[in-house]
Amino acid sequence: MSISLMTQRIIQDRTPLISEPVYGRILRTDNVEYVTWPASFPVLKKMEPVIIYCRPPLQALGEIASHEIKDYDTPEHVANLIEFRSAIIYRYDKLMDILRPSRYDFEGDTDGVAYANILTACNLKLEEIKNCFSAH
Repeated sequence: MSISLMTQRIIQDRTPLISEPVYGRILRTDNVEYVTWPASFPVLKKMEPVIIYCRPPLQALGEIASHEIKDYDTPEHVANLIEFRSAIIYRYDKLMDILRPSRYDFEGDTDGVAYANILTACNLKLEEIKNCFSAH
């Protein structure tokens, strides 16, 4: 995904501005340049995103069987996910401590309250964006 696309006001299910600082140093074995956290922070700040961190309990994250294997997942990649899962979870949690997102535990939201809170946060952000455009 290009930087210009990453910085548009669009809904993204994932962004390399967040995931690459987590995965890059752990999983990338080639010498590809990856996005680092210090470099991505100003871009994220400028975007003023609503970040939702889907974070189930550790036991659910530790179950590699729940990882949806994609066509492009190599056996080496899956093995690295297994080997480094604790480091990946730790890095995501630390990064989210800085970003302070809305947290969502899809396994623990039995009454829908967490979902409703996230929906409210998204609606408030959309209203704020709408007001910015209507003010000009």
